[in-house]
Amino acid sequence: MTFSELQSAVLSGAFNETQRSSVKDWLNYAAGQLWNLESWTFRLAEDAVSVTTDSTAVTGLPTDLGIPTGLWNSDGDPLLYVTPTVWNSSYYGATGTGLPEVWTIVDGAIRVGPISNETATDYRLAYERAFGHYQTGTTTFTAGNMSEDGDTPVFPTETHYTLVWWARMLGKAARSDSTAQIDSQLRDEGIEFMRRNYLAGQRAGGEQWGAFDPDAYGAG
Repeated sequence: MTFSELQSAVLSGAFNETQRSSVKDWLNYAAGQLWNLESWTFRLAEDAVSVTTDSTAVTGLPTDLGIPTGLWNSDGDPLLYVTPTVWNSSYYGATGTGLPEVWTIVDGAIRVGPISNETATDYRLAYERAFGHYQTGTTTFTAGNMSEDGDTPVFPTETHYTLVWWARMLGKAARSDSTAQIDSQLRDEGIEFMRRNYLAGQRAGGEQWGAFDPDAYGAG
């Protein structure tokens, strides 16, 4: 669903068109909260990054980078994460080079130690994706809230109505509408579906979960 379609779904039968601006805020708030609620499998990613001879910098970082969680060299060997304090104590001002053995984050930049004696473009970075959305009509990731009507959430398509119910709940609660409880229940059911399908380790013994159907809840 596009941002415009999400807005219309929230408005339908519950709010006036004059409240569309508020609906945008509710949807973006819901999206941010839902994104940070769990370490969803679709938040986890990896990508190739580069190291360069005579440098400690890791470059070629993915545009959707949120929190780095691991780094591997060209041979698939993991580099050890150290705190910035440990990295600075060992490598700040150092001039010796070698194959990178450790990594850290200093001032928002990923650094390796010691200073690299190789140039390689096939190091692998594991990370949690930043909160954001896809730009209108593309799969180009942009950090932050949706703003254009054609923007789409980064959540799997079948989970989009969870945002609708969450936004409707917020709007109804603001006006002390008791039917907000219904939207809250639908939101919670949507979240439970996501936990069963998009959290690692939530399927056991080959158990399969059926696809979530918004129409089953009168949302179609």
